[in-house]
Amino acid sequence: MPYLITIWLAFVFVLSLAPYEVKYHFGTKGALHDAGHVGIFFITAILLCWNAEGVGRKLFRCFLAFCVVFASEGLEKLVYHDRFEWNDVAMDTGGVLVGFAFAMLAGMMLTNLKRRSRMPQSSRSSSI
Repeated sequence: MPYLITIWLAFVFVLSLAPYEVKYHFGTKGALHDAGHVGIFFITAILLCWNAEGVGRKLFRCFLAFCVVFASEGLEKLVYHDRFEWNDVAMDTGGVLVGFAFAMLAGMMLTNLKRRSRMPQSSRSSSI
């Protein structure tokens, strides 16, 4: 999993720092621009939070995802001398929050399923 996260983050930064012409060619500047930001950072949050044990570690990794948001936008500003795109930060933040919520919910569901599979059969039928 660490290799996947590293490759994914490299992809995020390469895409973020790609020249405008490249971004336009791949459709990242246009009608789906905002959805792309949400989707990329949804995936980023899931990759970072998925295997973290406990709420505290998930929150820390969510914080790391926010660091990636600001680092990618900040690097764009430094490299291209553009204005800081707060709308992109808002879309990225939305993706991180939804990804974090998804990872939390999925983790709780998996924990509950593991607990239920360890319960004796008679306990399961009486708890329903």
